[in-house]
Amino acid sequence: RGMFRSITMAEGFDEELGFRRTQEIIPVKPTEQFLPDASGVFIVFQLHQHYQAFKVFGRCFPEAVAGLDPHTVVGEDAMYISLEDESGFLKLTPPEGGWRPGRYKVKIHAGEQVNDVSLVGTMRFTIVASGK
Repeated sequence: RGMFRSITMAEGFDEELGFRRTQEIIPVKPTEQFLPDASGVFIVFQLHQHYQAFKVFGRCFPEAVAGLDPHTVVGEDAMYISLEDESGFLKLTPPEGGWRPGRYKVKIHAGEQVNDVSLVGTMRFTIVASGK
């Protein structure tokens, strides 16, 4: 987890007033399985104390999805994290044509840009066929 106190995928997020009177982003309906009609896949995280601002990036790839090249980015998002931020989220919206059933991976990067050095971890989720 490194820089993250926690990081989870969810169907949504909510904002609450945190312990230090700051806005805290919390996951709503944490899961790693989503339906094809999901309006988005949220990655919600809480951070350890940090001493400079940076960005968190999420790049989504179809790891095992019929008909899709696993090297193609099908979604991405970024969030600027300021010094006072203790939590945040990324939203992966459905690719053109919607989510196809299968397994996806999200590479999480932190820093100023996406490169090999900025990679901090990988998360996975599954789009399940409707009715399962």
